[in-house]
Amino acid sequence: MAGLRVRGVSRVVNGPKRPVTVVAPWDTVVPPGTCLALTGPADCGARAALRLLSGLDRASSGTIEWVGAAGEIVATASEWRTFRRHVLFLPALAHLIATDPDGLRSRFPEVGVSTTVATGEGGLVAALDAAARWSASAVLVDAGGLVRDAGLRRRLVDAVRALKQAGRAVVLVGQDERLLAAVADRVEVWLDGVVVGDGPPEGFLAAATSAARTEGLL
Repeated sequence: MAGLRVRGVSRVVNGPKRPVTVVAPWDTVVPPGTCLALTGPADCGARAALRLLSGLDRASSGTIEWVGAAGEIVATASEWRTFRRHVLFLPALAHLIATDPDGLRSRFPEVGVSTTVATGEGGLVAALDAAARWSASAVLVDAGGLVRDAGLRRRLVDAVRALKQAGRAVVLVGQDERLLAAVADRVEVWLDGVVVGDGPPEGFLAAATSAARTEGLL
């Protein structure tokens, strides 16, 4: 299947007494034109998984690949110079600071990140809108916590849908369940570095799906 493919990817770090598993062996596929949402409580492992996909952290095992339409492996994360052309990372920092066109890249020189950002919550929308003009095949988004403004939530939903319609594979980490319910094709629920649930949003976010429908997002 074409898209972003993760096979047996894990991250283990040295703890004070013994190794600590941050991300247990993880397998997933995100086809072009779809959105995978990763969610869970604080420090559940979802953001650590996103950092592995972005290349900010190195995996202890497994492979991360972009697979072409014919099933061929186009690029792998182990060959970062090639892989970064296919992946755009929008970290949480991107929508919290203002920067010049080179500012954000200077903070993350080893990863392809959006440099079109703005101050405040609306900056993530600007970054997502800019992402649609980039050539990256996959867009990785850290949407942060709750989105308290309904108008901003709608703009985020529209921006993510535009990426999907443009054929991008989107991986979205966040805790705003209405946002996730409105844009995700599949949800992975994380806890202690392990995927404990995987399925359509209505299966895990039933109340949020209903609320999103009431809000006119679905």
